[in-house]
Amino acid sequence: MNGEGTIAGRVRIGCLILLMGVFPGFAAAQSVPGIEVPAGFEVIRVAGDDFATNVYSLAVSPRGDTYVAGPGYIKMLVDSNNDGIFDAVRQFSRRPNSGAQGICFDGADLLCTGDGGLWRYSDANQDGVSDGEPVKIFSIKTGGEHDAHAIRKGPDGWWYLLAGNGTPILPEFFAGATSPVTEPRAGFLMRISPDWSEKEVFAHGFRNAYDFDFNSAGDVFVYDSDGERDISLPWYQPTRLFQMRSGDDAGWVDAGWKRPGFYFDMPIEIGGLGRGSPTGVVAGSSRSFPSSYDDAIFVSDWTFGRVMAFRRDAASGAYDRGTDFAIANGQFGFAVTDLDFAPDGSLLISTGGRGTEGAIYRVRYVGQTERRPVAKQSPEFVRMARSTRLRADVLFQALNDPSQAIQISALEALIGRRDILGKGLVSNAELKGLLARGLQELLMTAEPKTLGMLMRVLKELDPSVLSSIDKNGLPVASQLMLESIVLDPSGEGSLKFFEKIAGVLANEESDSLLVTRIGQLALGGCGAEGTDPMFMGYTARSPVRIPAQTSKSIADQLAAALGRIRTTSENPEIDEFRIQEIGRLAAMLECSSSGLQFEMAELLSRTDSTAQQDIHWLNCVCQIIAGPENRLDEKLEPKIAAGLVGVSGKILRDHQNIDRNFHPRMQSLTSRICQRIGLEFSLMVATQLSGRDDQVFLLDALNGMSRDVAIPRFAANVESHPEQTTAEQLNVIASHSGGIYLPLVRKFSDRREFQDIIVASVARSPSAVDRRLFVDGLKSDNLKTVKNSAIGLQRLADQLTSDEIVTVYAALRRLAWEKSSVAVRDQLMMLLQNETGQDFGYQPNRNALVQEDVIERWQEFLQTSYPQEFSAEFEKHGVRALTQRLAEIDWAAGDSDRGKKIYVNLKCAQCHDAGSRLGPRLEGITKRFSREDVFRAITLPNDQVPERYRAIVIETVDGQFFQGSMVYESVDGITLQEIDGNTVRINRNVIEARAVSDKSLMPDGLLKEASDQDWADLFAYLNQ
Repeated sequence: MNGEGTIAGRVRIGCLILLMGVFPGFAAAQSVPGIEVPAGFEVIRVAGDDFATNVYSLAVSPRGDTYVAGPGYIKMLVDSNNDGIFDAVRQFSRRPNSGAQGICFDGADLLCTGDGGLWRYSDANQDGVSDGEPVKIFSIKTGGEHDAHAIRKGPDGWWYLLAGNGTPILPEFFAGATSPVTEPRAGFLMRISPDWSEKEVFAHGFRNAYDFDFNSAGDVFVYDSDGERDISLPWYQPTRLFQMRSGDDAGWVDAGWKRPGFYFDMPIEIGGLGRGSPTGVVAGSSRSFPSSYDDAIFVSDWTFGRVMAFRRDAASGAYDRGTDFAIANGQFGFAVTDLDFAPDGSLLISTGGRGTEGAIYRVRYVGQTERRPVAKQSPEFVRMARSTRLRADVLFQALNDPSQAIQISALEALIGRRDILGKGLVSNAELKGLLARGLQELLMTAEPKTLGMLMRVLKELDPSVLSSIDKNGLPVASQLMLESIVLDPSGEGSLKFFEKIAGVLANEESDSLLVTRIGQLALGGCGAEGTDPMFMGYTARSPVRIPAQTSKSIADQLAAALGRIRTTSENPEIDEFRIQEIGRLAAMLECSSSGLQFEMAELLSRTDSTAQQDIHWLNCVCQIIAGPENRLDEKLEPKIAAGLVGVSGKILRDHQNIDRNFHPRMQSLTSRICQRIGLEFSLMVATQLSGRDDQVFLLDALNGMSRDVAIPRFAANVESHPEQTTAEQLNVIASHSGGIYLPLVRKFSDRREFQDIIVASVARSPSAVDRRLFVDGLKSDNLKTVKNSAIGLQRLADQLTSDEIVTVYAALRRLAWEKSSVAVRDQLMMLLQNETGQDFGYQPNRNALVQEDVIERWQEFLQTSYPQEFSAEFEKHGVRALTQRLAEIDWAAGDSDRGKKIYVNLKCAQCHDAGSRLGPRLEGITKRFSREDVFRAITLPNDQVPERYRAIVIETVDGQFFQGSMVYESVDGITLQEIDGNTVRINRNVIEARAVSDKSLMPDGLLKEASDQDWADLFAYLNQ
């Protein structure tokens, strides 16, 4: 099925019935069929939206009470008869106003983030009601989705607070003398001493992690979000669960660069979960669950409505890659926001966020569980290393311990210990020898991820300690790592170092990923300041100047490495990472040779490669030909052009989704690569375009001459396949200079989806045939189209008919008195004045001034001058009867208190108060609309419906219909708040058709039984 009218017509009656309903309240406990859980588990709904609306966070107190928080509330849920179902609610506090995105307990006190800080609420008598006003512990940015989030106490007795990448990192946050991170970036995990006097940044580099928790060993796990706008670009990284160690960097650098998890200097990646919106994290050893869930990590994803479990192998201590634990079935709305374990061992799950329906679910195991001991805790030294400041000799000795856990704990404890590792502090010969032996042992045997921690320690050491480490016998990668730490990027030694790196890669296959990454880190890593996001992952933060001859030598060595791996690959997945990172290193060095260019062109020419792989090699080519001496071999230009044009085809071939960043980023690449290769290459790209819709973004990046070559190809495609023509293709030919394609554009005038484009193009040079198009355009919800239609009508020589004049007035009445519409309002008023010769004192450019008297005078004039036409436009909807009734009401007798009761009784708050997606906020409504327009919107909601308040109607492939307001849309699917308050999520691959209803989300007949006094009271309340 498709077509707006078809879907909207089928659901119109059902829409009205749903609109007249109320939001669901508390539901009786029953197994929830919309949520799948593993065999042996059951899930029940234990509180509804009336108890826990739009929940942001959830926590269980030491006494076992369940608390939830959302916009303007913290509540305690009460189970008075101990049946596992919450049957009452107690208002703990009406703060924070912004909503608490993190709550936890400190004894009887509740801590939360919100309202610009971290707050402490006291409840000395533990009655579930806060004792007076909260106390601010310290200030931090809150309230936004990328601001401060979760707060927890760690096993070391310190407090940990997680913040997203929208949170300013104040100097006081890492002022502690032992802060593991001294130059924090992006989202961060802060550590605060028990008395709140010291602050450190424990880890950083998150995009927007919401929650974290500690397992029984004291390890901290953080679930970070993906770079959702960069999906289908090479640097896209999925949502990831990390095990974070002291000083770890999670790798989010910029909108154009996220480090992949296989880098040895990245944290341990427990699992990559693909697209999603990370929310709650809880580590638990619930004895009521099967033993396979001992010390599991549970994480929740808001977008896809799921909770995943990462289970730990008892023997190895390693976690698996994660499995679904509770997941929405079909279109069930399961917008999970937080998790916590109840005293009985069941898992509590909250839903809400972005104004969606709130609820609490309980997952419990109903099968037979075996008795078993509580999970073992960390070894004594591990706990001591994390909770106390151990002496230097103790930590240095621990580096030589045969236990890997103790070695790693000692490394963690040393990170940030500038009081031990600072310049000249390790002066005792015995201690220096002890430290050197321990570091040498780790350099010899450590796993790559441990080497990443070790590198952070080595960078803090005095050079004399480094020189005492015997490099003989160390693996090549460890030798290179030691050299990179003392390397001067601007000195001669750097050239020899990179020649050595290239030589190792050309001749050795082992550790190539590790060696390549060491070379990248020697350049400061990726992300030169001020770089276009498209090339952020291909530029060096500390670039080196390499003479042409040395550059060619290094390039040839890297080409040999690429050729060897490309032609002898036995492990394609790993080898793909190897060659990509070698290419990245070449791009960062900007070294070039004909051999390197050939290898990259070959890799770009693979028919079985993905679009992301091709984009990577196009970026690499673009960077290695940056210098004037590095010109691209002209024999390779056709391959590069074909690769550039072929990217969009591979996106289509592989059914990949793209987001709004994809086309601008590809335009940046196309523009730069054409500029660096030259005009002939740009023309070569233009001649390879077929005019398909997916190639429009390439056209936008070409210069004038190349565009002139390409546009006729798009016009020919439109002419040949009119039924497949898209708005993007039509816009290309409509915007062509000279207007030679306007006759072709006008052929699509009957296609409503192209109205905005066609009106904008023909309004510049209108013809009499466009008159109907402009009149219809006046009825559009697009302000630009209304304005362009008014301009087009004004430029036509013929005077408007009486019914067209009334249509202009109707367009004027639909506009709110806001700044965004002032230019459109002025244009329409100018057209009315010119066509009628009347001027009733309208003042242009008065942005927010409701000139109600002017509107009334225009209405009187039009009703008198064109009664028949005015009646046809307005009175069929009851506008005249409404106007007459409004004139008879005594507005001065209105009482705002009574009006508030009417507002509540009509359940207006469900759609119009803070957090709802179904209707606009009503504060200041009478300053934006006249009184008549306010009541017209209430009593005649389907008369003039703004696009954003029309119901979105979706039909799925199995014939189901859903309608409501858009909450969230991504490349994967749509989250919809239905008109009855339920939340549903619809995967994009099951959507058969989508349309906008011609009906408003506002229910009809709300004031049908209301008296004139009721109307006056309601307006008094709205006018406050």
